[in-house]
Amino acid sequence: MKLQLKPWLLSVALAASLYGLVMWWVHQSDQALIWSTLQLEVLAIAALLCSVNYVLRGWRWQRWMVLYQRPLPLLQALRFYVAGFVFTPTPGNVGEAVRGMLPRTSPLSASESWSIYAAERLADVMALGLLASPALLLLFAEFPQTAWGVWDVWVLLAAFLALVLGLWMLWPVIWPLLNTRVQKFSPKVMAVLDQARKCLMSGSPVWATSTLVAWGCQGAALWFLCRDAQIQLGLITCMGFYALAMIGGALSLLPAGLGGMELILTSLLVAHGADVAAAAQVTVLIRLLTLWLAVALGGVCFLYSSLIEKDISLT
Repeated sequence: MKLQLKPWLLSVALAASLYGLVMWWVHQSDQALIWSTLQLEVLAIAALLCSVNYVLRGWRWQRWMVLYQRPLPLLQALRFYVAGFVFTPTPGNVGEAVRGMLPRTSPLSASESWSIYAAERLADVMALGLLASPALLLLFAEFPQTAWGVWDVWVLLAAFLALVLGLWMLWPVIWPLLNTRVQKFSPKVMAVLDQARKCLMSGSPVWATSTLVAWGCQGAALWFLCRDAQIQLGLITCMGFYALAMIGGALSLLPAGLGGMELILTSLLVAHGADVAAAAQVTVLIRLLTLWLAVALGGVCFLYSSLIEKDISLT
């Protein structure tokens, strides 16, 4: 299984990437205004903010690798982490779970790599939930109660965020009960969750702050793009809208949230007064910077590591 997992995930990721690029190419005539009005300095700032996200999350991954006696130099750890983005366009981003198995020397076992992946996803969801909270409150305050047919999805998102935050606050009470139940059902799943808990319990203030800043930077990138497109939204609102769209896209379980994230973000911007064309342009740009830029950088790091440095293994 281990010999086939990474090539299979790489094939799925490449197929999803090609699909996304084809869809963008088909509709590029509708988005021609993006390139004619885009200011390069705004694009550079937004790309830099998105890159900060990758660096902070890579640093978090390096810290958690140390817990498994796999200390890595920072630059090498960042290269490995970014290389894992080549697997992002897989259903639910599960391809990133093999990131810890990429190093040729002393790779993690499958269960250890899955443990760090689970910890990463839980940390990301909590940070996105916190960023989304102000925007979610704003949406419920601004729109009439008669619009429930439109807002069913936001009710579900609110319930989901409340559940996540509640579980986090009550974790010391819930964990012993969960441990007993899941242990009977699947010891392997319980082992992964237990290791993920150890990651989250190690240096919580540090990883929580870095994760919040990381996703806040991508929300700030959206804010810069909105300003350039004459969409009048506050920084906190943009961060919240981006976080809501990311959570909604993740819940769709589509590769990298393709389609779901774009639909939610565009709808939020339009509902808040943006022109449909401008909202679509901003959504395309933020996805290019937060998804396809990461996949492209991941491909470069993956090829460099496997062909030149030869410290990444495909098997």
